[in-house]
Amino acid sequence: MTILLAGSTGFLGRNVLAALETAGHTVHKWTRGMSEYHIPSECDVFVNCAGNTEDPESMYGDNVHLPMEMLEVARSFHKRLIHVGSIAEDLPGDSVYQVTKRAATQLCLSYAKEWGVQVAVVKLSTIYGEGDREDAFLPTLWRSHVQKTAF
Repeated sequence: MTILLAGSTGFLGRNVLAALETAGHTVHKWTRGMSEYHIPSECDVFVNCAGNTEDPESMYGDNVHLPMEMLEVARSFHKRLIHVGSIAEDLPGDSVYQVTKRAATQLCLSYAKEWGVQVAVVKLSTIYGEGDREDAFLPTLWRSHVQKTAF
């Protein structure tokens, strides 16, 4: 299968890229500023792993505008899209991150309903990796578990 992957340089995307390539898929990487005219026509599925958790000034572009571009291309070329959302969308609060991720998921659902775009939304809840604050709950829990079971 030939897959177009957005966010291939991020923590999640790098791991998805490695898994897809290990499974024998051909993966093309979607980069910022890429237009539908650069999309390889042989791509079967679009996967959006892109997301911005750190810079509120660029979150709209990364978390909303990019998925919308991918949706438009998926609609134009009759392709499937897998969008990686966040469990933060469903938690109480209205941080810029939550609102932009929620907006992208809503766009995906709307495109599916209005134009029949085949969309799957995946919400991940317990990613721990690069960029996590050392004092955050999950890293603290992870360290205490690893230290506890390592002996």
